[in-house]
Amino acid sequence: MAQPQRELFVIGSDQLGFANATFSWNPRGTFLAISGDKRQVHIFDRRGKLYYHITLPTPEFPHDERMSGTRALQWDASGELLAILPRGNSFAIVWTASTRDIAQSEAGFKAQEA
Repeated sequence: MAQPQRELFVIGSDQLGFANATFSWNPRGTFLAISGDKRQVHIFDRRGKLYYHITLPTPEFPHDERMSGTRALQWDASGELLAILPRGNSFAIVWTASTRDIAQSEAGFKAQEA
């Protein structure tokens, strides 16, 4: 018999805003990356404690501000690297969990939102 799911923690609109959130658990289940409409990515540990946050740069081109500040959040297979595609920008951001380093990579996106 399957055990009922339990609530681990709650992330409110004070951190995310009111848009639909974009989120991604890393493969090891140790971090949750989440972004709402406030142009920030919050990274929480598995107990809900804020581990790191990234303020996204100002958009380069117009976008729907009612949507999440990111187009995508994706962890690599090891759970060490998080790729962030900020909405309204033509580059990707890569965050490294162990060092908390942030790098920007030109992705060559067009100024067109999908």
